[in-house]
Amino acid sequence: MGDGMPAFMTSLSKELEALGTEYQPVIIPVTHGKSFGEDQVMGPQQWKVDPKSAIGKCVAGVLRDGDINILLKWAGDNGLKVNPDETTYDAAAVNIIAANDFLDAPNKYIAGYTESRKIVANGKTTGKDTTVGVDAVATWTPGDVNVAVKKGGLVTIASTKQYASQMSNQTITIRKWANDHRTDVENIIIALAQAGDQVRSFNDAKAFAAKVSAELYNEQDAAYWLKYFNGVEEKDIQGLKVNLGGSAVFNLQDMANTYGLGNDKIDRYKAVYNTFGNLMVKMYPALMPSFMPYEKAVDKSFLFSVISNHPELLEGKAIETKYAPEITSEVSSKSYSIEFETGSAVIRTSSYKLLDEIFESAVVAEGLKVGVYGHTDNSGSDAVNVPLSEKRANAVKDYLLKKGLIASRLEAKGYGAAKPLVSNDTEAGRSQNRRVEIVLGE
Repeated sequence: MGDGMPAFMTSLSKELEALGTEYQPVIIPVTHGKSFGEDQVMGPQQWKVDPKSAIGKCVAGVLRDGDINILLKWAGDNGLKVNPDETTYDAAAVNIIAANDFLDAPNKYIAGYTESRKIVANGKTTGKDTTVGVDAVATWTPGDVNVAVKKGGLVTIASTKQYASQMSNQTITIRKWANDHRTDVENIIIALAQAGDQVRSFNDAKAFAAKVSAELYNEQDAAYWLKYFNGVEEKDIQGLKVNLGGSAVFNLQDMANTYGLGNDKIDRYKAVYNTFGNLMVKMYPALMPSFMPYEKAVDKSFLFSVISNHPELLEGKAIETKYAPEITSEVSSKSYSIEFETGSAVIRTSSYKLLDEIFESAVVAEGLKVGVYGHTDNSGSDAVNVPLSEKRANAVKDYLLKKGLIASRLEAKGYGAAKPLVSNDTEAGRSQNRRVEIVLGE
C-alpha cells in the first residue's frame, strides 16, 4: 500500500544498487484502488471522546505496517507521543504491542494477551517492570470483523475512509522492465481503468470480483467479501456501533487525481509518501535515517500517456466526499504556533513550511472536513480579540484554499480568548494560548 512505500523503496533501492541505475525500483501508476475504511485503529469509545485517554495504553499491530501508520497519524494529529520501542512501556505515550500479522493483532485482543515490559520514563529505563495488555487494535478486514463478533468493545478511532488518500494500491517494478514494456504497462492501466468503471457501475461486476476474492483468499464466500467490500455499520457483540470493511476501485479519473494529474492538480500520493516517510524517519531514525525522494521513486509518464491518448476514459466520475456543513464529531485536534505580523492577520513567511505540512496532512485525511480555529490570549478586549482571531483563522483557510483544498471542506472560526489551553497569568501561558487549532472531523 502507498503509505509503506517510502521505507520499502529505500531498502529495496539499496539492495539493487550494485546492478546499476537501470535496475533501480520504480513506482508505476498501475493503481486499481484503495482501502476505504477496512484498515483501521479500533479502540475504546473513550478515545473518540478524549484522544488523550489513549496515553499509557497499548495498541496491537504489525510494526511499521500501514495499519500502525493509521495510529501514528492519528496520534500525531492529536499531539500524542508514540513509544517506538515495542519492548518497553511508557506511561506518557501510546505503546505498541507487536503482532505477527494483521489477524494476530485482533486475536491478541480477543484472547486477553498480556506481556511483561520494562518501564521507561523520559526516554530512560527505570529498573521497574509492568504487565501490559491489548487496549486497542490496528488491523484490516477480516480482523475488524473478528473483533466485533468475537469480543466487541472497540469502535473505529481512525480509518482509511477518513484518511482516504493513505492506502492507494501502488505497483513497483524495475525501471528497465517498465521502460522495455511501456505499451504493456499502459495497457494494464487502461484495463484497470475500464474495470474500475465496470465495478462501480454494475453490481454483477462487483459480485464477480467478490467471488474472485473468496477463491483467491480461500476464506468465507462471495457474499461475505461483497458485504465488507461495500463497508457496513453494525453492532458488535456488546451492542456498540462499529464500522467494518470498505474498499474502493479506481477509474482513470481517480488515478489522475491520485498523482496530481487531475483538475485540482493536487498530488495526493506525494502527500502520502512524504507524510509517512517523515513519520518513519521520526519514529525509527536508526533504521531509516532518510528515504528515497518522491520524484525519484515515482514515474508518472505511463499514466500521463494514457490520459493524453485516451481522454474518453476520463468520463467516469471520480470518488467524491460530501462534507457536512460543519464539524460535529472530531477525529483529531492539534494546536499550531503560526506566526502573524503583530496585531494583524498577515502570515509570516517563516510559517509557510508549517502550513504546507498542515496541507499535506489534510490531503492524506481527505475523508474529513478541516476546521481552522483562531485563538488569542486575554490581552485586550473581546471587541479586538474575536475579530482578530477570526481573521487569522481565515488567513490560514485562504492559504489552504490556494494550495488546492475545496471551499466546502474548510471552515474557519475565531474564538478570541474564550478557550485558553492554560492560564493567561504568565507570558509563557499567554504565548501558548495564541494559536491556530486544526481540527479534522465529520
